[in-house]
Amino acid sequence: MIRRTLQSIRRVGLCCLPLVTILTVRPVAAEELPVNWAVYGGNSEHNSNYTISQGAAAEALNRGVSWQFAEEGALPLDLGDGKDADVLGPRSAPVKTTQFLGNAVGVTVVGDTVFAESDAGFVYALDAVTGRLRWRAPVDNAAMGNPIVVDGRVFVGSGDTGFPFSQVMRAMAGETGPLVRGLSWAGVYAFDAKDGKQLWRFGTRGEDMPSQCYSDGALYFANGDGHFYSLDPATGKANWITDIGGFDSMSSCLVVDGKVVAGFTDPNNLVAVDTKTGAIAQRTDFPNVANTGMGDNSPTFERKDHEIIQVAVTQTAKGTQGDTVDLAVFAVDPVSGVVRWKTLLGDGPIPPAFKASVAMTHDGVIYVSDPATNTLSALSGNDGSVRWKSSIPHTYPTGLGRGAVTYHEGVIYQATGAYIYAWDAQTGKLRHELKVGGRLGIINPVIVGQTMFLANSWGWIMALPLSEVDGQMQRRVSLHPQ
Repeated sequence: MIRRTLQSIRRVGLCCLPLVTILTVRPVAAEELPVNWAVYGGNSEHNSNYTISQGAAAEALNRGVSWQFAEEGALPLDLGDGKDADVLGPRSAPVKTTQFLGNAVGVTVVGDTVFAESDAGFVYALDAVTGRLRWRAPVDNAAMGNPIVVDGRVFVGSGDTGFPFSQVMRAMAGETGPLVRGLSWAGVYAFDAKDGKQLWRFGTRGEDMPSQCYSDGALYFANGDGHFYSLDPATGKANWITDIGGFDSMSSCLVVDGKVVAGFTDPNNLVAVDTKTGAIAQRTDFPNVANTGMGDNSPTFERKDHEIIQVAVTQTAKGTQGDTVDLAVFAVDPVSGVVRWKTLLGDGPIPPAFKASVAMTHDGVIYVSDPATNTLSALSGNDGSVRWKSSIPHTYPTGLGRGAVTYHEGVIYQATGAYIYAWDAQTGKLRHELKVGGRLGIINPVIVGQTMFLANSWGWIMALPLSEVDGQMQRRVSLHPQ
């Protein structure tokens, strides 16, 4: 186990991965934007699609707004496709640019505020309509998650993808026991949502890169030192700490029926823990998993027609040298932990760093993107059968297809590479593509009304009207807000 992890370390190094448009407003078929954002993507389906019907921002966001905000150290969006690769190399650039500069995942939108975490070590709060900065707060390391916002508090984690030298030496010596991931400072922070004042910090030995999750008065997270934590969100004091073993790199937790769930690597397990006691409720093993495995894959959950679907995404090594990977999608029974079905989506070359998008599920259909084959697939939640598979255009640089997707009114929106794509949800046919520049990594678009919010690896937070993202929508008249 340790040897396999060390091979992963050697292979991937430090990897883990204003306009307002107006004319007509289509009816918005989405749930109401919550006053809290309690889990990665805003809900357990990871479908970040909302409307906002009240408040000063509602009219503008339901028409569609457009702005761009440059974070600390942002690269120019017109620098050119893959120009960071000219300096860092085609395989290193997608990893290093994201991990030391930009935004690893998507933003959070609560009310009229956009919150984002930056790997340059900052947390941002922006006006959702104008893109103006409301506050910026520093953290002690990269911030790679999706901010959790509950009851006026913003929760973020810090950490990095490295392994301490002592842990590498232990692995080389063949010592048993779990490895700790996280080279430098790490912790979970709470900030005041209005002014960015730091309320508390809970420090940990391992990295805290995954997003936390909130449920029933407690904040939960799994991390690089192989533990599950439950904290009091008001004080930052621990309710319980459970030793799981292995490490969690980027597997953001979610809560299902009184259990908090996340993925761990070495061993590659999907682990469910009782939210009240911290006792391990179930553990599902995933053999033959490549690289950092389950610890890099966030579970997705949908309850539909009294059937519970829990999806984990990972990859299995193929070939005599393990030089290709095959993306696998699993459905796991959340009560027993038994794998209901498994679907392999096709062999492809090993992409750099994080190797799969976070799965999104809507109305019993699972959508997942594969950077090994640069494809987007739709699967039946009942049996895992593939409904359609589409090729993602513009495959340079290496390892596109990390972008998680969002469903809105029959259209699947995906941000990956320098482009945003609109796909027909029923057929997988490409409706439109829009180049925005820079690099969009494992970003999930957040749609509020007729506005899409994004953050990218080059250090930009942006808003775009859906009419620009999907060319088959009616074009609208534009005006600049003051």
